[in-house]
Amino acid sequence: MNPPELDHCLFYNWLTNDFADLYSKAQTVCSLVLVPSSNVTKHDCNREFIESHLFRSSALFKGKHTSLNQKYEISIEDNRTIYIHKPVTDKLIKILDQENVFDSLTHRSYILLIIDRPLNSTSSFIPLIPTKSAFKFQPTTANYETAFIFLDSLRPIEDLFTKLRTSLLLFAETYVILPNFIDDAVDKLKHLWITFVNEACQILNIDSSRKQHYEQLTTRQDIELASEIFITGNVYTKNWPAILTHTEIKDDQLCQEIVKYRRKTAILSSTAASTKVDNNTQALAELKKLDYLKSSHEKATCIRTTLDLLLATMMQQQQQLCGSGITVKYTKNQQPIAADETLTSFIDLLTQSDMKNIVAHEYYIITFKFLHLPQDIDYAVTTFRASIEYLYEKKFLSL
Repeated sequence: MNPPELDHCLFYNWLTNDFADLYSKAQTVCSLVLVPSSNVTKHDCNREFIESHLFRSSALFKGKHTSLNQKYEISIEDNRTIYIHKPVTDKLIKILDQENVFDSLTHRSYILLIIDRPLNSTSSFIPLIPTKSAFKFQPTTANYETAFIFLDSLRPIEDLFTKLRTSLLLFAETYVILPNFIDDAVDKLKHLWITFVNEACQILNIDSSRKQHYEQLTTRQDIELASEIFITGNVYTKNWPAILTHTEIKDDQLCQEIVKYRRKTAILSSTAASTKVDNNTQALAELKKLDYLKSSHEKATCIRTTLDLLLATMMQQQQQLCGSGITVKYTKNQQPIAADETLTSFIDLLTQSDMKNIVAHEYYIITFKFLHLPQDIDYAVTTFRASIEYLYEKKFLSL
């Protein structure tokens, strides 16, 4: 069963609408926000109930959290269950979903957990052993959600995957990432990744040749890619603020060069410039998705799709110039456009975009990439990087 959406949780609506001051405080000082998904009624809509589910990190005990009203002290057990230390009880609360949140105003991150019921619920939670079915992982369409579902569906490594999630939770809570020492965070995450892959393949009896399958479905390559996507995506909101700070100067300079480039091209051909924007609408929309993707692999794949759309547009334009009425279908394996033309078109595309963190996305893709990219995706990312460097280094003179 899929976890409920936040907007469908009464508690979350109360917090954001009726108790805006507590919501603001939570964004400022809290480490955890617990959102009960059920057993909540209008009778619970009061300040004390809300404060009971907003937690700060304990100043005395590592791994424990204390509610704003001091009534509850909890810890996260195996990253799926909440154990209540205060008041003393044997009651367990099940975690249905987790979201790492970064607040752009306060520049803080906190963890939002959707739980099965309120902390003061009188019902008992009996941990259930989920029935897991085989899930075929598709590398070509892989994203954070499918990576999680795939890893969570491998029953033999359930404990190992729980251990990984707990390690990532501790990383998000305790690790301090400095803009000039991002590589240290990458090394720590890569160590978690290598350890998980090796232990998972050992448990699943998958050898390094990648030819031996678990239940005829899973290869080592699947484990490697899925765990890379999951690990980098899971702590994305923890790492992203430091990356923005690290690349801020270069991003600002790039924006300035793009403005100069626009002025230059506008003088040369104002009509052609407006036509290009119209033709590249789909590619620009795809490029904009970089702002919402979490893992390095997803962002790199997004660049590849952007290039696909850009090349398709270029081919259509060539057909129109030739006066042909034949519709040409573009496939990923085709490379009908010369590399220099592709680079020029990608440069134009970047100058048409209103994105402010292009360099940050480039840095994230390269720095948080544990595996070699497939050849077609690597070609697209290389073109993307070359376009950025051209604009950044060209230093267009103001006209």
